[in-house]
Amino acid sequence: MFTYRDLTLLDAIAIFQLEKSVFLKDAWSLPQIKEELSGPRRRYIAALVGEKIIGYAGVAITAPTGDIHSVAVLPEYRRRGIARELIAKLEAWVIDQRVELLTLEMRLGNEEAASLYQSLGYKELAIRRNYYGVGVDAIVMQKELPKSPQEMR
Repeated sequence: MFTYRDLTLLDAIAIFQLEKSVFLKDAWSLPQIKEELSGPRRRYIAALVGEKIIGYAGVAITAPTGDIHSVAVLPEYRRRGIARELIAKLEAWVIDQRVELLTLEMRLGNEEAASLYQSLGYKELAIRRNYYGVGVDAIVMQKELPKSPQEMR
């Protein structure tokens, strides 16, 4: 059974450790994580097993759009609907904030993530060259959101 809750600055070290497990050398630094968790018009949500954070996702709003900044789930907990649930919670929140469009960047070639995002209604918009470093491109994806969370169902 998974539970979900909002992240706070007190979770920064746990998120940093999760980032290193999931993204290895591309993980955010601890100062970057602290900045994200404390930034204005942002929401970060954790997935937990007991008290252990096993995944998280976050979004920042720059109305009328939002940008999903990160989705990460520990490998041993993937393919159980956790990322899907985290994204659904973020989408419901940004709709409540009157956001009309949600974007994200995904590493080119990440087929597991691409499949998830496409199943959730995200469409490929563009490619950002060297987004993750020299020679490592990102696909920009976008989703038009309904006017209310009830319309998502």
